[in-house]
Amino acid sequence: MMIASLPFKIKPVKEADAKSIHHFMVKNKKRFELYFPKTLFDNISLSKSQIYAKTKEEEFRNKSSFVFAIKPLDSQQVIALIIIKDVRWDSKSAEIAYCMDEEFSGQGWTSLAVNYLTEFATKTLQLERIKIIAHKTNRASIKVAENCDYLWIKTLKNEYKPKNGVPLDMELYEFRAHEG
Repeated sequence: MMIASLPFKIKPVKEADAKSIHHFMVKNKKRFELYFPKTLFDNISLSKSQIYAKTKEEEFRNKSSFVFAIKPLDSQQVIALIIIKDVRWDSKSAEIAYCMDEEFSGQGWTSLAVNYLTEFATKTLQLERIKIIAHKTNRASIKVAENCDYLWIKTLKNEYKPKNGVPLDMELYEFRAHEG
């Protein structure tokens, strides 16, 4: 799974990214409302984005979560966030979540970034089990999981409750570091 070079930059979120993260989230508001409502809420204003970026930088240092920004090689504009969250050091597990600017979708960048962060999680953080949770209608996310050698494990009943909505069943995919 070694990636020699990427067609984009992927770096931990820094406080200096706040304005760009805010622009990215607001630009893609409709796209992120259902599955990223908290991240969207945390970045709905520039002042909230400044708090978000500072908090995520601190969480990275504390190793409680790891938020990465993706930027085109020729720009400082954030076009995606890839997050290693729900880190459980005792069971050596975590979840990867991601959101991509619609303008950059379909280029394979999310799969490259998930591969990159799966390698980071297993090699650098020494995690053994990484999960991706996606709704069955989110074909793009399921394709990313499958492209990155995550295996479908099961359907999680009533796993996610959208704001003002009915609980949704979600699909659980896992990557296990010591298999294969």
